[in-house]
Amino acid sequence: MGSLLSSLTMGYVVDWNFRRHAKALGMTIVKGKQQDLSDFPIERVRLQIVLPGHILGIIGIIAFGWAVKFQTHLAGPEISLFVLGFGFSTAFNSTNNLLIDFHRDQPAAATAAINFVRCLMSAGGSAAIIPMCDAMNPGWAFTFLGLVYVLLVGVVLWVMRDGMKWRQELAEKKRRRAQEQGRDESERGIQQ
Repeated sequence: MGSLLSSLTMGYVVDWNFRRHAKALGMTIVKGKQQDLSDFPIERVRLQIVLPGHILGIIGIIAFGWAVKFQTHLAGPEISLFVLGFGFSTAFNSTNNLLIDFHRDQPAAATAAINFVRCLMSAGGSAAIIPMCDAMNPGWAFTFLGLVYVLLVGVVLWVMRDGMKWRQELAEKKRRRAQEQGRDESERGIQQ
């Protein structure tokens, strides 16, 4: 239910945040048309939604582990799973939006790659969690996973800070490479 609620509501928040940043930068939004994002901080815009989602997910995952450890009433793990589902689905969907923004020319390939990596990580997590719970107990095992997510929040902040600069540097490299290839082709044409 948390994942479902996230999917139904967070799209409005993502759109609102995009419009807010576009207005602040004086960018006109044309519905149904791809926007030029070359000078737009899309990383910051999308990842501002990811941060609260990650924080909610971290709270939910840690609470779930301790609810299982102390064998609380069924409502304890269920509420934790709701919070976890809402938070991580919000973060996942916003990250998907960002990756599709980066790969507009191949959105299906980007989505397939995201799902492939997510499924691999899910399989690894599923294989590891029972031995972790046996070795540490569920509370500490899920707290450990929560701390891993805390470290990943640092990566999100890093991308928010430097992502636009990296994207612009990559675009400049591609532009130079295309110019060099065009020059090489014209020189070959002259030689023939």
